[in-house]
Amino acid sequence: MCPSTDGEQCSSTGYENGWIIYVDDNQNNVRDNDEELIWVSDSYAANLTLRGSSGYNSNIPYLASGRVGSGIGGNVRLCMDNDVKKARMVNLITSGRVRLAKYSEEGVPLNISGDAISDCNT
Repeated sequence: MCPSTDGEQCSSTGYENGWIIYVDDNQNNVRDNDEELIWVSDSYAANLTLRGSSGYNSNIPYLASGRVGSGIGGNVRLCMDNDVKKARMVNLITSGRVRLAKYSEEGVPLNISGDAISDCNT
């Protein structure tokens, strides 16, 4: 999975501008023209951001085994109006499991390490 503004190739923009899921046969983290395109998502409303944590900001690789290809855990968060209290987040576990994030007492999502997120863009 990677951000994509054209529904065909990966881009360096946030996932809120659109994203694709594809089979990365050569595992180069780039969708080549001969690689199968599985899913295309259009851009979101202007007041929404969809971002991955460090290690997942440009792609989210999964192996055939179902494990996360990067070997590290991380997060993907959807924010409304750039407000962390309006954020929703999923945690990506290295085993491939995806779970809804827990929340702090203040209503802010907790990252994979258990810390409250401080912003919507990084």
